[in-house]
Amino acid sequence: MKLNKTLLLICSICFLFGAQQAFGYEPLMYKVIIDASGSVSEQDFRATDASVAEFVNVLYERSQLHPGETAEFISISWFGSQDKFLSTPFYNCSHYNDIEELKFVLNNASHPGLGSTAIYTAIARGANELLQAEKALGRSFPKFLILMTDGEDTDSPNDHKRIIKQLFPNNEIYLAVVGIGSANVGEFNSFADHVQNISNVEEFYALLVLLSEIIGNQ
Repeated sequence: MKLNKTLLLICSICFLFGAQQAFGYEPLMYKVIIDASGSVSEQDFRATDASVAEFVNVLYERSQLHPGETAEFISISWFGSQDKFLSTPFYNCSHYNDIEELKFVLNNASHPGLGSTAIYTAIARGANELLQAEKALGRSFPKFLILMTDGEDTDSPNDHKRIIKQLFPNNEIYLAVVGIGSANVGEFNSFADHVQNISNVEEFYALLVLLSEIIGNQ
């Protein structure tokens, strides 16, 4: 299993780098939102954070192939109930110290146990943070929001659900919703750009790499 995972990651990274060179470099802004509700085990929480840390390192390595070009930016959030949403700043993917700091946060975070699961509210907050960060940077980016959950929405207010269904899909933010195991994410098929169930957390990193290539070639 470990060998298969390693081969998949190597193939994903080669695909990402190769396609970027073939089609041209397009810097992106990323918001990765991780389920930190009470239903997520400590083991799965740490495994997901570690997968995202690997992905962050890939973004740094990619940035080194394009010195002097516009940098990519990434922020990580953890969500639970509608009033629980923790976020990092947006980190410059071409800055070594920024990336090392973000990887340290991801590799050392303890499960915060953020209560129930408010997926729609988390999407709304994540989208708002993407747009505000883009405005502060003073230029437009293709924006990529991916949310990972092991359950279903149990806490978003109805008005948040209605607003998200009205706002997506759109040309501003590419939205991907990923369910782990038996998570019920089928309801997002009607408006998200990408909806997928994966069998375990180990698949999450490779999926992040491939999804970033999908939006990079939109």
